[in-house]
Amino acid sequence: MNHVTFLKSYVTLLSRNRLTFALWKLIHKLKIIKMKSILLPIVTAIILLSCPIFTFGQSPDLGSAANFALFTSVGAVTNSGISYNTKITGNVGTNSAPTITGFGNVDGQMHYVSDPASAQCAADLLLAYNTLGAAVPDSTIGVVIGNGDTLPAGIYLMPGAASLNLNLFLDAKGDPNAVFIFKTTLAFSTSANAKVNLINGALACNVFWKLDGAVTMGSGTTFRGTIISGGSISLGTNDTLEGRALTINGAILTDQVLILVVGVQFLVAQYLQRLHQLLVMLYFLLLVL
Repeated sequence: MNHVTFLKSYVTLLSRNRLTFALWKLIHKLKIIKMKSILLPIVTAIILLSCPIFTFGQSPDLGSAANFALFTSVGAVTNSGISYNTKITGNVGTNSAPTITGFGNVDGQMHYVSDPASAQCAADLLLAYNTLGAAVPDSTIGVVIGNGDTLPAGIYLMPGAASLNLNLFLDAKGDPNAVFIFKTTLAFSTSANAKVNLINGALACNVFWKLDGAVTMGSGTTFRGTIISGGSISLGTNDTLEGRALTINGAILTDQVLILVVGVQFLVAQYLQRLHQLLVMLYFLLLVL
């Protein structure tokens, strides 16, 4: 084969390859357009339908503090009585030299002052404390709450040393994202056998108690929500807490109590929020394809 014949053959082959590549690009582009025409309306519909589901209102971000059932930034965490009679699901921790003692039935981890997890929890807890402190109340209620009262979602100020007596009903009115926040700048206590009841879709993970003074619960109390205190926290005999007892400054005392951290609900909420963010990113990616 002479040089001229070889060159003609090469040019012919090159032309065919270019045509093949051009056809491949066209087919690929058509596939993308077809995929985009199918996926874009689906993703748009999911985002629009999920908006009310992923609305979190004034619910503060607890960060790593969400993993703790009991935590104090400054103080000891102590359980009295028979150790295995206090049952805790969640982590227990302190970020100061006083230690953790008396616990024998904890489904979680213990974190001490030298533990990075304790330092991170203390930082996240302070942010949540300040966020709740900045929340503007919707209404002012009495310093004695409960007594069979029913309250809708909202931010409530208790203007003084406050207490819970008998039954308090928190009504979400069918909205599982309804947020309840209770605030007082002084002490808070409960009477024996007092109870916080969640009705019509209300969830403990959306209930927050920002209590700046000491917190003392009477025996047999059933309490729901995350307590974020500025003072000591004392849980009495046979108390049940579906939530967390966290303080930025004060000791935590328990005595034969049952504490169930609402971590599962929190993680599900966080997962759904991240899923929504990914869907939005996918939507804009489809727009630019």
